[in-house]
Amino acid sequence: MKQLSSDIVITEGYNELNVQMEPRVAPPPGKGLIWGFVTDSLTGEPVPDVRITLDGLERYTEWAGQYEFRDLAIRQYQIVFSKEGYETVTRYATPDTQLNVTLPPIVPTKPELVYAEPAEAVIASGATGHINYKVGIPDITAGNRLFFLFTLEGVRCWTPYGCANVNFRAGATAGYYEGSASWYVKYMTDHFKFANIPRGTYRLLSWCFLTRDGTLVKTYWKDVDTGYTITVV
Repeated sequence: MKQLSSDIVITEGYNELNVQMEPRVAPPPGKGLIWGFVTDSLTGEPVPDVRITLDGLERYTEWAGQYEFRDLAIRQYQIVFSKEGYETVTRYATPDTQLNVTLPPIVPTKPELVYAEPAEAVIASGATGHINYKVGIPDITAGNRLFFLFTLEGVRCWTPYGCANVNFRAGATAGYYEGSASWYVKYMTDHFKFANIPRGTYRLLSWCFLTRDGTLVKTYWKDVDTGYTITVV
């Protein structure tokens, strides 16, 4: 026995399966239809939940990127396609047209911090914590490496002691990346000697810089407040 869906079950042997399909309904006389699919211009994949506006009407693409506007008077329309993370695209079409659209993703031309927030706002000294982040990066060219550090104000950083480190090596492509980076609630007191971070509340700061073959070549920002604090207990 094989279950194809919640209401279709196929058992071994002969199975009679009747399928009813809904035909596309023709628009009324003097009216027309504009429809199509929206895809990502880089990957070719469908883009769901794209907001589409036409003459005060609003639609959103479905899971396969499809959309449609029915019963439109026969004339030219301006149609606007928009979604966060993509460039807005404007097209013109008349009814009885299949209008397929590709949306270009917005690609960063320089490093960008979208957010960095502690997974544990209160954490025990000596424990292991995590910083959730989303960052934007440009293409990382040969020999270069881009770093994002998330540090505690006034605490010496020696990753992963006292700070979290996210970095991108040569070959990483421009785009937005999110994840979680771990760090130890300890700091280095001397050469490879570590102690627990003292109790207290610390501002979470961010630092972004570029190295080439291990040498610092550019600092984009340093000690910028993320808007979050971490309390060590």
